[in-house]
Amino acid sequence: MEKSQQIILKGRDKETLTINYTPYLKTKVKLNLFTYDDREKEVIVDGALFASLISILQRVLLKWDGVILITGDVGDGKSTMAQLVTSIWEWFFHRKQTIDLIVWTSENFTNLIDKDDNETSAILWDEAIQGGTGRDTLTKQGQALKKAFVTKRYKRHLYLLLVDEIQEYNKKIISRCRLWIHIHTKGLQRGFYKLYNDKTQIKRMYRKIKKYDLELEEVIKQEKPTYYGYQTDTTGLFFNEKEYDKKKSEETKKEEASTNTKDNKLLKQRNDLIKELIKLGHKQQQVANIIGLSRPQIATIMRENV
Repeated sequence: MEKSQQIILKGRDKETLTINYTPYLKTKVKLNLFTYDDREKEVIVDGALFASLISILQRVLLKWDGVILITGDVGDGKSTMAQLVTSIWEWFFHRKQTIDLIVWTSENFTNLIDKDDNETSAILWDEAIQGGTGRDTLTKQGQALKKAFVTKRYKRHLYLLLVDEIQEYNKKIISRCRLWIHIHTKGLQRGFYKLYNDKTQIKRMYRKIKKYDLELEEVIKQEKPTYYGYQTDTTGLFFNEKEYDKKKSEETKKEEASTNTKDNKLLKQRNDLIKELIKLGHKQQQVANIIGLSRPQIATIMRENV
């Protein structure tokens, strides 16, 4: 029977953390994590994943932050893996993960970064395309997100960013990444993952996808991971599933309503501009060239908005 072992990490300002774990089957560790209903649950985790998180933790104690990317197809288990990682992270600090630290929109992500009472917390941004993209950095919210993400490093957060398409990310976010976990299935079995923890390799993989327009899976096949892993299903251990689904539904509905309002406002401004150009004597084809639409589309807009 393996004996419990300790890792003692020292940071600046005499900050010290003691991590207790039990080695298991040479390549794994046993951790007594906190469940959402205040129980302790022994969970077996690959040693490579545990070591990668310890490495990020050491950086955080030395006044940096940590960024983890989690990719994979819809339904393959990204959220389940992220919830496990965030629970391990909070357990490092003798805290229980709470659902308040999971967000689905850039606005809520930025708000959590800005809070005063959550230093070193793990912030999980589920399906983090909106706001983290290169396209969105042109928007007011995208700029606010970028500023908060870069300037709040002293908060020493762990950011977990989940996304289906990594090419949608902004380059500056990728450059901050210290760990990339790609989730995949074998047949109908979930729980398999590939772990990449070399910063240079992560940036190279991103460039291949972004510059050469390659699919994520193509690049994953070309690049050898640091570790091939398998994690047993921990769904429902760290978050109440009903509360999780309710919070996700509320946030995404609010975001959709806000987006629709903005889209409607932009459409009205565009249509008003088209009408003004026509009043000034421009032909429909000229207006189409200016706006970037076809002449029949301009004609339809004029009919519907007269």
